[in-house]
Amino acid sequence: MNWEVRTMRSVTSCFNSTLYRKNLSRFWPIWALYSVIWLFALPLNLLTTIQRGQNWALEDLTHSLDYFSRVSVGYSLNLGTVLAVIFGLLAAMAVFSYLDASRSACMMHALPLRREALFFTNYLSGLSFLLLPNAAIFGLTLAGEAVGNCLDLKALAIWLLVQSASCLFFYSFAVFCAMFTGHLLALPVFYGVLNCLAAIISTLMDSVLYLFLYGYNGLSGTTQQAVAWLTPLEKLGGAVSWTQAADSGAYQLAQPAVVAVYAGVGVALSAAALLIYRARQMESAGDVVSVRVVRPIFKYGVAVCAGLSGGTFTYYVLFGDGQLSLVLSILFWAAVGYFLAEMLLRKSFRVFSAWPGCLVLLALLSALFLCIRLDLTGYQDYVPASGEVSQVTVDLEGSTYPSDGFGGSVQITDPEQVAQITALHQAIVAARSREDSIYDDSFYISLSYTLSNGQSIRRYYHGVPLYRAEQGMEGTVTWALDQLVSDRSFVRAGYGLDQSADWSLTEAYVYDLWDIQTQSHESASLSAAQAEQLWQAVLTDFDAGTIGTRYLFEDQDRRENTCEADLDFSFYLTEQDSMVHRGGSVTITLTPQASHTLAVLEELGVLTDTRIARTHAQVDRWYAMTDGAEDTSSLYTASP
Repeated sequence: MNWEVRTMRSVTSCFNSTLYRKNLSRFWPIWALYSVIWLFALPLNLLTTIQRGQNWALEDLTHSLDYFSRVSVGYSLNLGTVLAVIFGLLAAMAVFSYLDASRSACMMHALPLRREALFFTNYLSGLSFLLLPNAAIFGLTLAGEAVGNCLDLKALAIWLLVQSASCLFFYSFAVFCAMFTGHLLALPVFYGVLNCLAAIISTLMDSVLYLFLYGYNGLSGTTQQAVAWLTPLEKLGGAVSWTQAADSGAYQLAQPAVVAVYAGVGVALSAAALLIYRARQMESAGDVVSVRVVRPIFKYGVAVCAGLSGGTFTYYVLFGDGQLSLVLSILFWAAVGYFLAEMLLRKSFRVFSAWPGCLVLLALLSALFLCIRLDLTGYQDYVPASGEVSQVTVDLEGSTYPSDGFGGSVQITDPEQVAQITALHQAIVAARSREDSIYDDSFYISLSYTLSNGQSIRRYYHGVPLYRAEQGMEGTVTWALDQLVSDRSFVRAGYGLDQSADWSLTEAYVYDLWDIQTQSHESASLSAAQAEQLWQAVLTDFDAGTIGTRYLFEDQDRRENTCEADLDFSFYLTEQDSMVHRGGSVTITLTPQASHTLAVLEELGVLTDTRIARTHAQVDRWYAMTDGAEDTSSLYTASP
């Protein structure tokens, strides 16, 4: 007799269909609302377009439907990113809400289900709240486009893939955050803060370092790229833009590789969340931070963030000057943030026994600020050698009169001009400790170096003082700046006079002409043909050195040799289908020596015997005489 008893072989399951259906029915308002929003955004929008177009001409309806299928579907991805952020969080809060209460956590984990099964079932439930509506909207829109004879399967498929990828990332990120907390209200806070923490910290660090380091001009390019990637809402929002290709005119996704990367990160975050879930202690339900290893990071992270944000705000509101006041404000708020975090972790107000950790934090922050103040890295004194620079971009504004259209970015590769820039940079650095409080003028300059080894260096100097007495003194800031603005090729690039080669000149305006009879200012508008004639005269005068001269100081020399009238030229770059894609303008101050320009203005009737271009010196004399003189026409007997 065989007494062997056959038993059923146990099977390891990672999914429970009953729990899955329970989640879908229990949290239906989430996926229902998400579906309704997309229903109005795409299928119903298409049907409304078709219905409205029944009374239109056939070509108008055809154009509208074609625009919807090729353009509107892609543009809706911007809305999709926002919806993925919001509903990804809501879905994660719903399906993992049982982790936030001790009773529900114990009940769920008392079920005959492995933790892997619980995680995957709940994770896939929440993901289904988003992906299933996406598929349904795709099908409905596809059917609508087929009915309207405007089917664009490529654009619609891109929408489905990109929207699903965005949902995958933000939902997985929210689930990842949910594994670290046992408090329902803490999850949206963690989720929101971590989505933009890198951008906030970088902004606060910029505001602090700007006050400590002379010439500081933001974080390095590599750091900025890292911050952009760590700010997914901004990075992914730009990547899903629907743009038109410059060569073919077809609409396409701006950065599909970025979307793919974030989708891969979403998968990685879900795997990391599973590992944390397996090791999570259910007794931590109700705790703000449920993972003990993360608690010190949370405490000191909150302290540092509170110190930077609260300290910076307090400094600019109450003080506004002095490095010491900024440091003290940051230290104060760092201590406040430390004890607030301790209260959240202990769920008690009796936290002041943790003062030794606070002292350590304040000591470390003080040491860090001291190192920055002493500039141990040599940041402020560093000036690259001209031979190491392959390119430098210069933004110069303020001073160097007249302050007209000059001041755009100038890219320099010529070794001689690079040497002029580094000489000016060296003079600025050497003069930073100068204590003279009275100076004749000042200027602002931004420098962006690209070295031969690929390294990028950026500096920004504001309110750099200029002294008339130093105009001929070699090595001074005034002398170095004078050498630079005396270089006509540099000034030409600063005005942007070479734009006429690639751009279309459409119109021009002459501002602040003076009417002798009415004693008032007037302006004149020129057509494209007239503007082109005037533009050629300006280029001729610039080559002759009679227009576009830069003056370091607002003195009598400048006022005698420049007019108050400005010439403004408007340019546009036209591309496919005669659509304007970019525009720009060049403004340059008229001078009494610009003979070719003045001759053209007289030929076009812009300048007459009674409508003239006054020099600033004539304006000064007019103001001096108008108080007592009834007739001031003698000031303008000779045209400038």
